[in-house]
Amino acid sequence: MAVAKWKDESARVGVRDHGERFFETIVELLDDGIIVMGDDGSVKFVNPAARRILGLEPEQTLADFAERAAQLPLFDADGVPVPTELRTTGRPRLGMSFSRQIYAVDLSNGERRWLLINGCPVRLDDSDDVDVLISFSDVTSQHASVERLMHQANHDPLTGLPNRGYVLRRITEALAAADGVRFRAVLFIDLDDLKTTNDTLGHDAGDELLRAAAARLRLAAGPADVVGRHGGDEFVVLIFGTATRGELKALVKRLQSRLAEPLLVAETTTPIRASVGLVEVDDDDKRTAEEILRDADRAMYTAKRAGRGGSTG
Repeated sequence: MAVAKWKDESARVGVRDHGERFFETIVELLDDGIIVMGDDGSVKFVNPAARRILGLEPEQTLADFAERAAQLPLFDADGVPVPTELRTTGRPRLGMSFSRQIYAVDLSNGERRWLLINGCPVRLDDSDDVDVLISFSDVTSQHASVERLMHQANHDPLTGLPNRGYVLRRITEALAAADGVRFRAVLFIDLDDLKTTNDTLGHDAGDELLRAAAARLRLAAGPADVVGRHGGDEFVVLIFGTATRGELKALVKRLQSRLAEPLLVAETTTPIRASVGLVEVDDDDKRTAEEILRDADRAMYTAKRAGRGGSTG
């Protein structure tokens, strides 16, 4: 009887051992990274894909792997560094699951790799300890494709500047922000001579003039300001900071002077003349982004009627 009982127990152990070996073999063949961590933050299991994705050596011990992995800089979906105490891949968070979270990690070779991460609590054998199973896949190429699409959707292909849609969203965000750098003013800029350039020198020359204007506006604007192309021969500059009205007026003159510097286009030297409308924005401004741009556009047309190359606000 005892022999039969021993055989039954041995059979159960054999089946369990076979199942564990089968599971480990499958996990080791996965393209997704798999990590099992204890409730004390220790690493209990790492498959080869996890080491490969994180750029860590295959011969490292689990303790070395945990130490090196913890040293890799981690960033959230917006590229903001994640504090050590908030790292999803750290200690299990009260046994709660998480899924499809996007993080970036900077490898030791300087490469940034984007990961799609899932995690769930697991209880192994009959232990009272709750571990966490973390799985992640390398989505760097997909993320790069999405970033390219987002950039194309938000930027003008000719000048590389943010487009009208982006500018409107940026104004809306700035109006809603309770803190941060103050949204101070909008400059609406119209190039006075683009049609003449297109008619006399050709559209390629006109495109070159637009690219030059965009580059000069970026140089004239401050580091916190946003320069965008509204469309056609119109540009917008969002001014952030605490500039006085006099300083804003001086900025407009400086911007116009920078644009007017001689430009060689199609073997012809020409300045870039521009009419500029200035609209200031109050801290408690009740206008929408569309209304602010509309008012800046009207200010620009007032300047143009007063004489090309003028400004008003």
